[in-house]
Amino acid sequence: MKIRQIFKFFIASILCLFLRIGTIHAFPTSLPKGLEIDLKDPTYHDGVISTNFGGVIKGKELYLQAQDIRYVFKTEDGRQVNRIEGEGKLLFQYKNRTYVGDRVEFDLLKAKITVINGCTQTGNWFVGGKKIYIHPDGSSTIIDGYMTSSENEQDEWSLKGKKVFLDGNKTIKAKNVSLFLSKIPVFWIPSFSTDIQGVARSPVSVRLRHKGTNKLIVGLQYRQLLFENVKARLLLDVSVQRGIAGGFDVNYKDPLSTRSFNWFNYYAHDLQVVEKTKKNRYRSFGKYTDSFFDGKISCKATYDKLSDPEVPSDYLMKGIKYGRVTPTQLTFSNRHEHWIARLNAKVRINDFQAVKQELPMFDFNVKPYQLGSTNWIINNNFSAGYLDYLYARETSHVHNFHSSRIQLSQQLYRNYTLGHLNITPKVGYNAISYSNSPQSESRLLAAANFGIEVNTRLIKNYSSVTHSVVPYVSYEHVTKPTVTHNKHYIFDLQDGYGRLNTVRFGARNYLTATDRENFEKMLMLDLYGRAFYSSNTIGSTVPRVYLDGKWKATSWSTYSFQSAWDTQHNILDHLNIRGDVTVTDDIAFGLEYRHRSPYAWRKVDVENFILDSVISEHRLRHSQVSDKRDTFLTNVFFRLSPTVILEFKTRNGWNRFHCPKYLEYEVDLTTVIGGALRVTFSYQHRRPDDRFDIQFRIGGSSGHKTTKTEITRIGHANYNN
Repeated sequence: MKIRQIFKFFIASILCLFLRIGTIHAFPTSLPKGLEIDLKDPTYHDGVISTNFGGVIKGKELYLQAQDIRYVFKTEDGRQVNRIEGEGKLLFQYKNRTYVGDRVEFDLLKAKITVINGCTQTGNWFVGGKKIYIHPDGSSTIIDGYMTSSENEQDEWSLKGKKVFLDGNKTIKAKNVSLFLSKIPVFWIPSFSTDIQGVARSPVSVRLRHKGTNKLIVGLQYRQLLFENVKARLLLDVSVQRGIAGGFDVNYKDPLSTRSFNWFNYYAHDLQVVEKTKKNRYRSFGKYTDSFFDGKISCKATYDKLSDPEVPSDYLMKGIKYGRVTPTQLTFSNRHEHWIARLNAKVRINDFQAVKQELPMFDFNVKPYQLGSTNWIINNNFSAGYLDYLYARETSHVHNFHSSRIQLSQQLYRNYTLGHLNITPKVGYNAISYSNSPQSESRLLAAANFGIEVNTRLIKNYSSVTHSVVPYVSYEHVTKPTVTHNKHYIFDLQDGYGRLNTVRFGARNYLTATDRENFEKMLMLDLYGRAFYSSNTIGSTVPRVYLDGKWKATSWSTYSFQSAWDTQHNILDHLNIRGDVTVTDDIAFGLEYRHRSPYAWRKVDVENFILDSVISEHRLRHSQVSDKRDTFLTNVFFRLSPTVILEFKTRNGWNRFHCPKYLEYEVDLTTVIGGALRVTFSYQHRRPDDRFDIQFRIGGSSGHKTTKTEITRIGHANYNN
């Protein structure tokens, strides 16, 4: 019977049942304590107990089951011999690890164990060889060994080396390793090491990339476990047109703490670029996290240095939504029971970026607490630092600015109940001191704010649905600041203050299923308007009427929308409609449509209307703040078979000012060939060019298990990636 089949058979059946135990005459009485011998029809001769009919030997951290068993307990040439031998339908356990093979020899006195033509499973790996020497601590040295994740008798892929070291339950190490596909050697590497608990895959993967009009780029990745919990990856890209590029990536994660470290470096001598200053292109990224003083103080440091902003897209190919450059900063934070403190230093190291440097910035936020015996709650926030705003070098007609900045803000609020009404008044202020201004003078900006919110709840129960209505009205007033916006520097949204006088009024509606089976099904609608008073820039008292909603139709589908009608211009101001549906275990999709009118502004906080109340509509309309556009987004997932996955993403945009319409899409096809070779094909059609990417990776779980895991990550109605 083949080794893997034996292994599966014995593990699945929890060992075979033994019949009766024979009686041994003249059996020695000096056997080692704690050793149990249970044999069928045994014989005893000259210090050797044996059987050819099956049996079991048990001991501390020891279990042997085989067809033929010999237990030798005698003296030879004046030396004590205490040895166990077993073969035929062999199952051997030692130090919580199970082995199968042709034969096992166990010298109990020397604690020396040898498994002939053996195999064991550790983590996601199957490891075996001609001889397995098991050491007393449970580690192993394997001669003519192999490593694979293939569960079949015939390996679809394997790594083979003259010596393989199995370090307990931590790592696998080998030198002079060859990669085999089936029985064909395809690659050689000088050494290999990996974390046992990691994904069982080949340390080598190949990638083919093509970007725009560039020639084909062949990429090679080599993964290695340098030390315990330290993983490394080498990258090499070769292109006839671009030249040679490469780098390395090091990752460290301490399993016993929050300490982690990531260091990525990539360099390319680009033959295609005409400018001499851009021929040497690179990216160096680092991230470090840690905590001190029993976790009370956490630390996070990041940096990201690039030769130019196009490096990630030219070499490190991402999807149609590739990420931004990481800020370079160092942050210390302390979370106390009653307060949170944060010290952050941020600098610019890439001159193509516009960055607000913090040199440094300190924030201190006190947990809201009750004032004395009253029911009033107070919020306290304090920040102080030196800010230096640097524009990107490509930005024209702008000037950098800097200033120290100290801010103190406090707010009081409490809740009153008057019959069925909930009444929450609030009052507060913000004070900001600047050491510098456009007029080269220090400034003190101060503005008070106060408001009140009144709401009630009306509930009606039906047979299977509960309907709740929450009518509400809230008033907010911000006084005219002591300094107008053109006489102090604006570093970010927190510096934007202006006079505001607004009322929000509306009603929230909730429909909730009452039975437990459908409890998650819920519909929420919020219909409201905003009225503005004493504003010179907002022309209508109620310029927009809003309707927002969310419907969790089933446990596997969710729909949402946000909309507003512009009453002043009699047009649709904005509309967001999104649906996320998991149809079956094999099909899931997300669709979204976005519309913006010329009078919809790009704002970080859409609920902040200081910008609207300070700057005229005409000026905003003819600036880049105007967000006129239409966009349609799709994200579709298909599992065509147990080993084939197809993902399709699109981004279609039109109706922008002075910009042509565009259609971008990405197709990702992943398949597993022969249960071992994982092939991922990606094609991207983008506005500047077309790209494709093919990656070959060997190992990992079988195709069915891998694709099952990937469909699970979608979740029910949460396909938002």
